[in-house]
Amino acid sequence: MLQISKKSLAIILSRLKPFENPKVKVEQYTTDPEIAAQVLVQAAMQGDIKNKEIADFGAGSGILALGAALMGAKKVFALESESSAVAQSKINRSFLAANYPEVFSESKVDMREQNIMDFNQKVDCVIQNPPFGTKEVHQDIVFLDKAMKIAPIIYSFHKSSTITYLEKYINKKEFKITHRMFFDFPIKKTMKFHQKPKKLIKVVVLRIEKRELF
Repeated sequence: MLQISKKSLAIILSRLKPFENPKVKVEQYTTDPEIAAQVLVQAAMQGDIKNKEIADFGAGSGILALGAALMGAKKVFALESESSAVAQSKINRSFLAANYPEVFSESKVDMREQNIMDFNQKVDCVIQNPPFGTKEVHQDIVFLDKAMKIAPIIYSFHKSSTITYLEKYINKKEFKITHRMFFDFPIKKTMKFHQKPKKLIKVVVLRIEKRELF
């Protein structure tokens, strides 16, 4: 497959359709294509994507999972508990297969309507944008804990305001933070209670790596 630049990746991802009926309870907010592209390219530069098996927890409409496949992942498992989101992610997968066959293989992305707790297959890397925990406290930690059980490398989105807590929490585990990427994460007006067309949230994406134990 051809190598994709960050600009090209962002353009392709911007053509994917987001949630049609996002659910506030599970914090269904679409990952911005520019941010997704930057994180995925960074992961590729670290050698964490190409020819690797990847899992995306809370995959939503599939932007991170599909992006990982575009960047050369061997296999991607996209797990999402909401049936409507899974349906949309499958539409996006078919769209990429039809329009970008030179850089995308539909068979590489396994879209599953499944609770992350029921997924126990070991993978090389987890790339996830979990709920930030604004509706259900520490829900992002639930995702992080599960990721630590199945992969030695994790890329995980979190609110920047929780970075101190996250650093202490991760340091208590058999993992360490190797990279921090900070973004102004745009949340568009998709819920009835949203008053502005777009709101920016301070977000950090952490690259977390399992420590070598001697």
